[in-house]
Amino acid sequence: MMPHAIELPPGRSGSARHGPSAAGRRSLGVADMVECKRRSLINFRSWRRWFITKMERAAVDGDLIAAIVRHKRSGLTLGRYSEGPEMRAAQVAIAKVRLPPLDGSPIQKAQPLSWRRRN
Repeated sequence: MMPHAIELPPGRSGSARHGPSAAGRRSLGVADMVECKRRSLINFRSWRRWFITKMERAAVDGDLIAAIVRHKRSGLTLGRYSEGPEMRAAQVAIAKVRLPPLDGSPIQKAQPLSWRRRN
């Protein structure tokens, strides 16, 4: 008998939000407000971009990254018919991402292969 796959929990239907609202971030203590600025310097979309980049640089398969961050998976086969990767594969992939040092030591930045235009 094969063990059952552990599925990622379903996302909220029709939700365009990613992460807590501004009020939610403040209540969690992760807002970094600057005087005369409406928005916090902490942006969960920026963290998501950082996380996806780190997973790619750790040689995690793109379809597994898409499943972890709840993006549409490529093609009809994986996008429609697959039940998704095993939870263990996601755990192994996520464990490859290392947080930057939290002690104030310098962060070594890698040179990207291609340059994206930043707003």
